[in-house]
Amino acid sequence: MFDPQGKEDGPKKIKPGQLHNEWSRQNDWWAKEKFKEFDSKYLPLEKANYIWWFQRHKRQMEEELTEDIFIPNIIILENKQDGQLYTVCVWPEHVSIMLPKVDYLIIKQVYRSFFKEVEKAGMISYNTIIEKVGSAFEDVEYYGNILKVLKPGNAQAITKQYNNLKIISSVADFGSRVGLDGFVNSKPE
Repeated sequence: MFDPQGKEDGPKKIKPGQLHNEWSRQNDWWAKEKFKEFDSKYLPLEKANYIWWFQRHKRQMEEELTEDIFIPNIIILENKQDGQLYTVCVWPEHVSIMLPKVDYLIIKQVYRSFFKEVEKAGMISYNTIIEKVGSAFEDVEYYGNILKVLKPGNAQAITKQYNNLKIISSVADFGSRVGLDGFVNSKPE
């Protein structure tokens, strides 16, 4: 095979994974070299790989479900306070959900208070969700990763707890969205 990015001229026999490793090495160098010039945003490799894994398997997970369970997309927000990137997903009104491991969730609470319906939306940490209502979720392994699944019966059972969760910030106050092509997983030291 001829590798135009390789160091040798002409065709050569390559080892399994060699092209991927060479591409990764050059991509890593480019991202580090051009980080400031392109005003790059950094997301650690482990989080970046998880996002790509989840997005790649999402459709297949949806097709395999036998119950009405929402599978959200993972989005990335750049925090206004610290400039860091955080992974986020939406959990609307305590519906049944297959919850990926993210930093924060955007939730929408709807409840009655003093003869009127109240709606609040905002962000809450994944860890708080697990701490406060995690016992209602089941661990399910999909393609080597554990996801939290809240089945329909359990979703209704946690309505009061869900609506009592303390929202820490609005999305607008927290930060702004970064596209899936808006970050790199390498940065200069």
